[in-house]
Amino acid sequence: MGVEFEDEEDMKNMVLDHFHQLFNESPNSSDFVTNHMAPCISATMNSALLSPFEDEEFKRVVFQIGADTLPGTDDLNPKFF
Repeated sequence: MGVEFEDEEDMKNMVLDHFHQLFNESPNSSDFVTNHMAPCISATMNSALLSPFEDEEFKRVVFQIGADTLPGTDDLNPKFF
């Protein structure tokens, strides 16, 4: 069973401590999960993903977006730009 808190300040500190521990763990803490995952990206694919993109590649992708597709977070669709 857990610890019961009635004081609001104690509850706040408990939540802050929890998330502090959660996000400040050592980088190796995720090894438990990643050691059980099968790689799905080959070294060749990874190299391609990490390589700089060319202007033509960017232009090709942007122009493939439909002008009347759903708006983004700014509420403007690609046709506006």
